Amino acid sequence: MNSCEVRELVGEYDFVTKQMFQLPDATDMALEIADAYRTNPEIQAAQDSVYGEGTTEFIGQAMEAFYGKS
Repeated sequence: MNSCEVRELVGEYDFVTKQMFQLPDATDMALEIADAYRTNPEIQAAQDSVYGEGTTEFIGQAMEAFYGKS
């Protein structure tokens, strides 16, 4: 979760999210999304069917690590 590559990708996600939604801080929004990725089986099934089993859980954990929740 804390590899340079993963942190860089989540950092890019943070930048784009702030730009797209005109937010000074995307932490709350990103943590809500991360929680949904980790706990919502429908989201997990939909995304994992495209990107591979466990991908959605991994992304949720990476987002939580980046934003300091875990």
